[in-house]
This record gives sequence, C-alpha cells and structure tokens, in this order.
Amino acid sequence: MPAARFTALWEFAVAPARQAEFESRYGPEGDWAQLFRRAPGYLGSELLHQGAKPLRYVTVDRWEGVDAWGAFRGRFAAEYERLDRECEALTTREAPLAVIRPWQDGDRASLVRHANNRKVWRNLKDRFPHPYTDADAAAWLALARAEPDRTGFAIEVEGHCAGGVGLVPLADVHARCAHIGYWLGEPFWGRGIMTAVVGAVTDHALSQRGFLRLEAPVFAWNPASMRVLEKCGYVREGVLRKSVFKDGEVIDSVLYARVAP
Repeated sequence: MPAARFTALWEFAVAPARQAEFESRYGPEGDWAQLFRRAPGYLGSELLHQGAKPLRYVTVDRWEGVDAWGAFRGRFAAEYERLDRECEALTTREAPLAVIRPWQDGDRASLVRHANNRKVWRNLKDRFPHPYTDADAAAWLALARAEPDRTGFAIEVEGHCAGGVGLVPLADVHARCAHIGYWLGEPFWGRGIMTAVVGAVTDHALSQRGFLRLEAPVFAWNPASMRVLEKCGYVREGVLRKSVFKDGEVIDSVLYARVAP
C-alpha cells in the first residue's frame, strides 16, 4: 500500500446517547469510509476516542496526497453533502483539527514564526536551533525536498504550517523500533491537536510501517508532553537520571514507549 502523504484529522463532539451510531457511521467500515473507497488514492480511516472526554472523537482519513483528496471532493461533492446532512444530528460540534502532510516550500514563513520560540526549543534537542532563522527554515525545507520519503511531516492547522512530527528509525538489533518526536507552535497548545496527531502517527507506524515499538524520551520538566503520550497509549517505562544537559541545566528524562499488539 502506498504511504499516506495527506492525513486529515477532524474533531467531533458527539451528541449524548448517539455514540453507538456515530461510531458505526464514522468508523473504518462506516458510511464515510465506504464513500471514500469509491475514489482513487484513498488509503483508509481510523476513529480515535480522545482520552478522558467520553464524547470527543477524532477521525483520521489517509490519502495518497492532497490531489487525491481534492479530486474526491470535486467528484463526490453531492454525495458528501448528502451524507453530511444525514449525520448532522449525531454531533453537537465538528471542526477540522489538523492535517499531516509533507513539508512544502511555502511553509517557510510560518515555520519561522512558530519555531522561533524559546518555549518550543526548550523541550527539543539542540539540533533544533534557537533563535530559529529564515536560513534555518530554508535548510530544513531543502532537506525535506532532497529526501521526499523521509518520515518527518508538517502539521497544518487552519491552512498554515503549525509544527512538525516525525519518526527516527533505529538501527542494528533495534531496526524494528523508532523514536517519535513532535512540536507545535504555542498558539495551538491546549486544543488537543498534538494528542490527535501523535495518536494517528503512532497507530499508522505500528500497524502499517512495520515498527514494533515507538519510544519517546521526554524532558522531566515537560509534563504536558507526558500527558499527550499517556493519552495515546504510551507507557512510562523509567527515568533516565541526569541524562540531559539542556538550557544550562542537567535534568532527568522520562522514557515512554508503545508497542505493537
């Protein structure tokens, strides 16, 4: 199966007492998936139940690329609108949450705007520069162009690049394992975006990419990232004492991991 190069995340608040019908119609074998299957380039859907909020769901729809998604919307516009009206009563709110896609040259200005933030840099490795300049963005996008099949992707929110997510495959006897890393611009914190993105990327990596284990070492001063991982099914495996020197301080890191079923 081709790798997904356009993944749309859509958030729903489900009407009380309508959960079962919502899950049936929006699940990977539901009415929406059946409609999507009629179009070339559709790769599959997932339905994520988000954490402690019993009525909050995120749909994950994977396509070979943005062109395939656009062609579907054009060709099946009438059927899409009809099904949308049929399902309207199942939810009290719905909205696009984010898109996971390859990096684009047009991301340059937005990348600098959100990456040039000390609060973002403080929770990442030092290879993520600070200050984050236009030259840094240009170098990163050039690397993305040179390696189109790399496992790093942009997170698009409200039509603009807002962050990034990626897998770093390990080697030798750890070749079936990878580290997962992610960051998001500060204006988008606290909206559940990163939980949905990490959940979608993790599920795909463990079910379709052949990985058996994903790891995420988190700096001890970053409990928000730990909560994201816990909501996505990662397990806290241990504390790596004094394993990080960052921002002039020696700190612990906490190792989280999720393994394939």
